[in-house]
Amino acid sequence: MQIKLAVIGALSLFLVMLVPVYADITEISIQKDFYTIDEKIVFVGNEDEGSKMVNIVMINPNGKESYLVGAMSNSEGAFQTMPKSVKDVFSAVGTYQFTAFTVQKENGITTDLKYDGNRVLQPTKSILQLNSIGDK
Repeated sequence: MQIKLAVIGALSLFLVMLVPVYADITEISIQKDFYTIDEKIVFVGNEDEGSKMVNIVMINPNGKESYLVGAMSNSEGAFQTMPKSVKDVFSAVGTYQFTAFTVQKENGITTDLKYDGNRVLQPTKSILQLNSIGDK
């Protein structure tokens, strides 16, 4: 009987170790509305578990992917990256894509930033308004 319990316990422990545990990123943005070329950019956001390592990767306008920065979230799940020089991060004019994730990039969330050569900002999102069409 004790052997059966030991086998069941070992199997349960093995299954718990086999199933990956990761936190979901719920929000990512830049700390300010925009950054000039002489400033340092900071990413902020939230993840849903707290005290997790958050990674941020970047895809430049040419499609090249690179690791940008990592940050540790606090116990409530909020994170803030160390400042990175805009000059060092953004080299070509265009739209850059940033993905924040904890374990698997596929489970992260993405935000786009536009670089015009002088400043970095999040693209504006237009609000669509529907107008009614009267009967003729």
